[in-house]
Amino acid sequence: MASVGLSVIAVLLSVFNLLLLYGVIRRLKERPPRAAPDEALLAPGTAVELPAGERPSPTLVGFFAPGCGPCDELLPSFAAYASSHPGGRERVRVVLYGEPGEPRYTQALGPVAGLVPAEAHPLWTAAFRTSAYPQVHALSPAGVVLWSAGSAAELAARVRA
Repeated sequence: MASVGLSVIAVLLSVFNLLLLYGVIRRLKERPPRAAPDEALLAPGTAVELPAGERPSPTLVGFFAPGCGPCDELLPSFAAYASSHPGGRERVRVVLYGEPGEPRYTQALGPVAGLVPAEAHPLWTAAFRTSAYPQVHALSPAGVVLWSAGSAAELAARVRA
């Protein structure tokens, strides 16, 4: 009789453990991507092969993940810079990771940048070797990286230079 009781307790503990593990996995999936360290950014002079059909070639590209603290901090600076970028909206692209229709980002960026459709995200993230967010890249018309920034402070420094 005692062994049946111990077996029931073992089964209940196993079920409880599985529920906890499920919760941990779910929370990890909900976490926004990590902030872009300097080594995650492309070096100046790196040639980028943009996805086919990009005409005219974008000369400013931003990668954002709504809900990521550094992305939220960079958003207003990027939108302001993009609004005065040479070539206008036609030369600016933004890749949004996660929720494609996040209202705050689409309202801020829609008027100043072409938003990359969700199905094209893998092509853009592969071209720029994006593994962390946010990232901003200024390109020459030939698709060569002029500079990159991963924060509002870096963007401000690049814009002033």
